[in-house]
Amino acid sequence: MSSSKPIRVLEVQTKECLFSCDHEELDRAYEFAKQMEELGIEVEIESPSAAESLATSLGASTEELAREMEEEMASHECDGCSTTPLQ
Repeated sequence: MSSSKPIRVLEVQTKECLFSCDHEELDRAYEFAKQMEELGIEVEIESPSAAESLATSLGASTEELAREMEEEMASHECDGCSTTPLQ
């Protein structure tokens, strides 16, 4: 597997990882999930976000990514601009 966070197929209730693969094999994860659901096993697919994948590929840690994203969001905060509903 690559250095990025893998895609995982998890059983919904226990969060047990039933299948894991690289991002390049996303189709295999969806096929596995489909097979599990056909057997009556509820699953969810957990995959890294685009930002997380990019940061990891550039060598940043998840802690660095989280800090950078928080700083970026904080730099754009203003009074009510993100909470005012459109009318």
